[in-house]
Formats: sequence, structure tokens, C-alpha cells
Amino acid sequence: MFFTVKINMNTGIVYIILSIYGGYVGATTRPEQREQEHFVALVNQRHYNEQLQKVADEHGVNELTFLPIQICDASQLFEIEKTLINKLKSQGIPIFNSAKNVGKNPGGYNLSEETRQKQSNAKKGQNHPDNRKDYAFVSPTGDIVRVHGLKELCEENNLSMGEMSRVGSEKKSQHKGWTLFKPVH
Repeated sequence: MFFTVKINMNTGIVYIILSIYGGYVGATTRPEQREQEHFVALVNQRHYNEQLQKVADEHGVNELTFLPIQICDASQLFEIEKTLINKLKSQGIPIFNSAKNVGKNPGGYNLSEETRQKQSNAKKGQNHPDNRKDYAFVSPTGDIVRVHGLKELCEENNLSMGEMSRVGSEKKSQHKGWTLFKPVH
């Protein structure tokens, strides 16, 4: 269930995604969308925060709760976020935020509603480009499998799309015996 709060363009919230294992602190001017973005990424094993993703993978997304902490002026969001992170950490509460992003606007700017709508529309309909990548993997049986996109391969072989993407980008050497095929020149 998603959190709903009415805020205007000049306000936002500082929030925490909490579990019994720790939490992730964030700040946004779009709380409903931000909550959904976090949980969709976690369910699809694509969340950028590895510790939060690990908790979701090991204990389930249902073990996580999105809690608004403070409504404040948008200009204060990231300072309040940083203060909250430091306060919780000083009390020994495990916080999953990385030090390099604490108290910073990750996008560096806020998009207008018009720009967000244009971006959304560009990702819909028949004119949407096919952004899937071509891959070649070696299966556990030694067969070379060439695919366009990962979804079907992962569904047919009970594989994680996130893990196979990491294999495909050489961030990981293998997943369940599947490796990236690298032809010898």
C-alpha cells in the first residue's frame, strides 16, 4: 500500500524504508511516485542500493515499510535527510545509505511536470524503441545461447534478470552456471 500525502511544489518529505534489519533514508518532492519506484525496483531486483536489495531478496519486500518522517520545504530536504542519517547512525541503527550520496539530490535537478510527462509518453505505444540488448551466454550444459533481451531467457530458466544483466555486463562472472560467451579472435 502506497503512502499518500498532499504537498505543493515547494514542499517534500524525508522518508525511511525500514525493516528490522536496518533502513534506507531518502528525500523527495514526489512521495507517491518515489515509494512506488523503490518497491518496483526491489521486486525486479534492480534497486541501486545493494544492502536494501539484499534485505528484500532474503526476507521479502513485504518486510519493508515506507515511512514518511518529516514534511518540509523542498530547499531543506537534503540537509534534513543528511541530519537524520547521521542521527540514526550515531544511535547504532544500521542505515544502508552510502556516504557519497548522503544529503545530495541524486538527479541534480528537478524535472518539470511537463518534462516528466513527455518522458513518460516517449516510453509508451508503438513508437517506443526496442531497447533490449543482444547477448550470447554459455549455458551450464555448454551450449551457446544467443538472445535479444533477457526476460524470456530468465523466465524459461528460472534466472534472475538482475544477475544475468550483471553477467552480461561482466560485473559478475556467472549466475547459476551461465557465463558470458566471449568469442576468441
